[in-house]
Amino acid sequence: MHFKFPDYLTVSPVPFPGIAQLKIDYTLVPRSKTEVSESDLFESSEGVTDVRALVLVMVLFSISPVFGQQPKEFTNNIGMKLVLIPAGTFTMGSSKEERGRHSAETQHEVTVSTPFYLGKYEVTQNEYEKLMGNNPSSIKWPTSPVETLRWKDAVSFCEKLSELPEEKAAGREYRLPTEAEWEFSCRGGSETAYGFADSSELLHEHAWFAENAQNKHHPVGEKKPNRWGLHDMHGNVWEWCKDWYGDYPSGALTDPQGPSQGSERVIRGGSWPVAAETHFRSAYRANYVPTDSSVVLGFRVALNASNRKP
Repeated sequence: MHFKFPDYLTVSPVPFPGIAQLKIDYTLVPRSKTEVSESDLFESSEGVTDVRALVLVMVLFSISPVFGQQPKEFTNNIGMKLVLIPAGTFTMGSSKEERGRHSAETQHEVTVSTPFYLGKYEVTQNEYEKLMGNNPSSIKWPTSPVETLRWKDAVSFCEKLSELPEEKAAGREYRLPTEAEWEFSCRGGSETAYGFADSSELLHEHAWFAENAQNKHHPVGEKKPNRWGLHDMHGNVWEWCKDWYGDYPSGALTDPQGPSQGSERVIRGGSWPVAAETHFRSAYRANYVPTDSSVVLGFRVALNASNRKP
């Protein structure tokens, strides 16, 4: 039988004792569109006439460490939760009709070719201090996002986290997300101005901003998550990205890394003192000098799914 499976599954031709008589081959199908159903993906060349074989294959995928799907969420050695972000293609930037758009948000097609993990929350002060031995934050609270740190401080955190014995043994190499990965994750499969809707009417349910933050950032995860389970992608603190800031290239791109050089790094998401609702849109871009720090600027970590071992 020939089956089609989602491309986020890890498949390897390993033998299973006692079922050698069952011949199975497969095709990996890109799952970039949210409307693709499980029945479309798990379809055999014979119309799934042998339900027992299909069930067997699905069981093998669920119990085998080789055939198994990457977990949708995991917790690392210092207690940080990371969420699996699927591969996919999306329209980055904003349409000319989107309220509050800027000229730097030119729409273009971007493909994120492989799944990756992204922090479920912004890195907290407690997590940062546990690893780095200090808390640079201006407004101190253990479960609030760490802030007042430079771009290289965020990078150093990722590098040191990767060097922990347990993380290193698991092959995990942490980093900052690219700008494209950040927007893809913020959108969570949506094409609206915000990850939850085109209107900012429900922004207070998803974000801390000037109208509700009471002049401070707040503990992570208190607002509703987006469709992919990520909290505070809108508001609370701005987040450092890996890229230098620059104009978007023209045409479709795959796994863009941003300009090769520049003077400022990309920051995304908006923050607690910002009043303009349009600054919290998924496509909104901002930039900051990497050697500077701010009470309104933190980060979250990313990890290639291929680097993550059970």
